[in-house]
Amino acid sequence: MKLVLCAAPHYLRQHPAPERPQDLLKHNCLIFERAGRRNSVWRFSQHGQWTEMCVKGDRNVDDASLAREWALAGAGLTLKSNIDVHADLASGALVALLPDWQTEPCPLHALLPSGRFVPQRVR
Repeated sequence: MKLVLCAAPHYLRQHPAPERPQDLLKHNCLIFERAGRRNSVWRFSQHGQWTEMCVKGDRNVDDASLAREWALAGAGLTLKSNIDVHADLASGALVALLPDWQTEPCPLHALLPSGRFVPQRVR
């Protein structure tokens, strides 16, 4: 699953948009916790070279929708799944940042029932 670094336009009017991952140190980063682990190390790649940034912010949350809401409210930058923010990016409510950099992909897993409990259309 592709991750997108993004922020609200009104946040970016007050804080210059980052031009490289190192600029994230000057920003309030909204940190999403996965599986009880604080995801404060964000990885970016350009031309095959990886850069890790240990970001900081005044908010961390384990609720993906709340991280999105905070970003929409202009609270800071967030690293979100493209699935979660594609409509916000298309409408201009959020702006994608660091377009020349790739983020580390996030695995997406599906749990399905087994055997006779699997609907025919899934088989």
